[in-house]
Amino acid sequence: MSSLAIKQEIMTLEEQKQNPQTKARLAVLYAQRDAADGVVAAAVQKKQADADAALAKVAKKSRSGGGGSKEVHSGQLLACRDCESNFFVSDKEQAFFTEKGLTMPTRCYPCRQEKKAQRQGPQPMHISCKNCQKEFVHSIGAQQHYEENGWELPIRCVDCRAVKRMAPFAINCKDCHTDFNFSVGSQIHFKQAGWDAPSRCVDCRKVNKAKVTTEAATGGGDPAAEKVDEEEVIAVVAEAFAEKSAE
Repeated sequence: MSSLAIKQEIMTLEEQKQNPQTKARLAVLYAQRDAADGVVAAAVQKKQADADAALAKVAKKSRSGGGGSKEVHSGQLLACRDCESNFFVSDKEQAFFTEKGLTMPTRCYPCRQEKKAQRQGPQPMHISCKNCQKEFVHSIGAQQHYEENGWELPIRCVDCRAVKRMAPFAINCKDCHTDFNFSVGSQIHFKQAGWDAPSRCVDCRKVNKAKVTTEAATGGGDPAAEKVDEEEVIAVVAEAFAEKSAE
């Protein structure tokens, strides 16, 4: 995750209403930002040390009269407009900029890289799901869609959001014609198993199960209907297990 993406997510979360999940995510992002800033600072310090060493080397050779067959390279020490650290630009680099019709750099290399990342626009965001704790990607397109609709950043992954949208609903039993509740736990279990919603209530499914068992023992009954009823019997057991697990 880039330093720019981390800072963008921090700014977004800081504007939202603070809750334990947001605070926890911000704590992680602050640590990541500090680590990224540390890397940039180390790169700046290394660049500064290299520039100082190069300048000292040039000065030393100049004081010694430039003896030997080696060519002495001179240059210019500039101050970065962003971090204010010094960086070295050799005469060869200056000639290259002039030849290409470019202006002299006003930023050190790390700051130029940071500026380049900013010009590239928003980056995909990595968010930890509130429910399953897995990290999911909030794409650039999704960010734009959320911003256009005035929505806050998602705190759940797609799968957990789908479960969140589920709600219990009533089904009219095909046998007793009374409404029975199809719970969220049962919906999830049925969906994972690839089953359709049940057409009978639990009591009628139990009666139907007994009927199927009796007909199977006496050798009667329609085989096709028996197959369907057996599937409903499996569904009854599965639903009861799902409801028990949900409790």
